[in-house]
Amino acid sequence: MLVTKSTAKSLFETVVSGDYCIGCGLCASFNAKIQINWTEFKTYQPECQIALSEDEKALLNRICPFGENSLNEDQIGQELFPQSPNHSLLGRHIGTFAGIAIEEDYQEKGSSGGMGTWIALEMLKLGFVTGVIHVGEIDRSEPNMPIFGYRISRNSTEVRNNSKSRYYPIQVEEIINQVKKTPLGEAFVFVGIPCMVKAIRLACREDLVLAGKIKYCIGLVCGHMKSGGFAELLAWQAGVKPHELRTINFREKLPGKNSNAYGFRVVGERDGQLIDVVSSMSDVKGGDWGMGFFKPKACEFCDDVVGETADIVIGDAWLPAYTSDHRGTNLLIVRNPELLDLLKLGADSGRIRLDQLSEKDAVKSQSSGFRHRREGLAYRLALAEERNEWHPPKRTQPSKSGISFNRRKIYRLRYELSILSHGALLEAKKRDDLSFFFLTIKPLLSEYISLTSPSGIRVLASKLKKLIRYVIRR
Repeated sequence: MLVTKSTAKSLFETVVSGDYCIGCGLCASFNAKIQINWTEFKTYQPECQIALSEDEKALLNRICPFGENSLNEDQIGQELFPQSPNHSLLGRHIGTFAGIAIEEDYQEKGSSGGMGTWIALEMLKLGFVTGVIHVGEIDRSEPNMPIFGYRISRNSTEVRNNSKSRYYPIQVEEIINQVKKTPLGEAFVFVGIPCMVKAIRLACREDLVLAGKIKYCIGLVCGHMKSGGFAELLAWQAGVKPHELRTINFREKLPGKNSNAYGFRVVGERDGQLIDVVSSMSDVKGGDWGMGFFKPKACEFCDDVVGETADIVIGDAWLPAYTSDHRGTNLLIVRNPELLDLLKLGADSGRIRLDQLSEKDAVKSQSSGFRHRREGLAYRLALAEERNEWHPPKRTQPSKSGISFNRRKIYRLRYELSILSHGALLEAKKRDDLSFFFLTIKPLLSEYISLTSPSGIRVLASKLKKLIRYVIRR
């Protein structure tokens, strides 16, 4: 990688060298000097072997979602939705709902309430767009290549076939180049997690042709992204080794369970035979989102949980009133008046069910994500500044104030677990020994569980009480 002397640092000196790159690939779609590689850790990573000019560096810093000169979510939201009221956590919006697609089998076939698929298809049917840009399975030339990638769906069958959540690395370079080549008059809706939607918005500010074609963005509520190692770990525990994994459904609904007690389905080979295995997330290790296994470092420095730059955001309504239905119920945060009208028409005709949610309940449904991305981020930023390390500019300010010793330790352990998990799985695969992974992470994981489990919290509280009594006596 060449680093040139200049007045402005390139992404490769800040975002990439600091491991803050999410691997979106947008930089490569704007500059042919950059190549996006699929790494041994099952992540995307940019590489540039040719010197970049000052203008090229400046452009790349403007379009990178973690670049030091890119607009933040508040600034983009102000440009896109100037008339919408702003909320410090939910962003600009004009409505918050819990929703279910009642008609046909959208709810049964979707990851949650089926509203993502329903909205995308309504936009196609009503002529809002001519295509849906979303993630689906892709053809692989060899087993170690990515399983999922962006593609364009233009009819009901294609949209439905690519309707599931994919907790897997994705890049947009190829799909952006494909969209640019489509005829004038095409209109697309882009579906993605917050950082991907932000990248698209930044790209459209720089490329008017692209902006004329990507008319809307549907955001997906995001706790954090995963490397491909997450899929491999789940599959391996289900009896399918990483190199034999063909595909995976990360959100398999389990009848009789709450919607947040879902499973996963793995398709792969075992002893030369194709197998199809369903397992509960609770039956495997590493499925707990809070542990942060295989989390990219970039996710630890993101403060957008609910896709604040998207026209509408879809997630899970993790609220007691809705989790008892194993089929799932969606959280909907609406920013674009056109899509609010679309939802109201669907509700008035009885095709979908919409329950209005208060802002308080909308926040509560994603409370753990907000806590980690705001309070936790403030702490991580403070640590980075103490070490005099470059980090992406954030709206959240560095601070340790008001964060308990216990919470600080939890944030540190999550960060350490995410870093350790990548290398531990790679070595386990080289050894063909899954037990090596768990032996490697066991000390950190045990410490994390002791701090976060109810019994661990009780033990910690007891120790604190004893310490307080000791101090008072002295």
